[in-house]
Amino acid sequence: MSAPRPGWEGCGRQALDLVDEVLAARPRADGRKLTEATQRLCEYREGLIARVAAGGADARRDLEHLNAVLSIVAGVHFPLGGVPWKELEGARGWLADLTGRVDGGASQ
Repeated sequence: MSAPRPGWEGCGRQALDLVDEVLAARPRADGRKLTEATQRLCEYREGLIARVAAGGADARRDLEHLNAVLSIVAGVHFPLGGVPWKELEGARGWLADLTGRVDGGASQ
């Protein structure tokens, strides 16, 4: 497994900002921002995977939470029915908590 790219921690905050922008634009789902958020979340995920491999105590739980966020963002981008806005709001909260824990930044 390759090492995550430097600065991967900032990708979580960038994804959070993009999710905020998507939520602010509803009822229109911005596909470009959802794609970019997914890319940032995947980069963030690489860093968490490296932490799991290094034996980080809470890294596995953090990775599970991030995987749930990624699933919801994908569901908003490609909904089978109506856009699941309520679920995205919940995922936004999980991501804010996660970035606060992992990055030591302020969660909103």
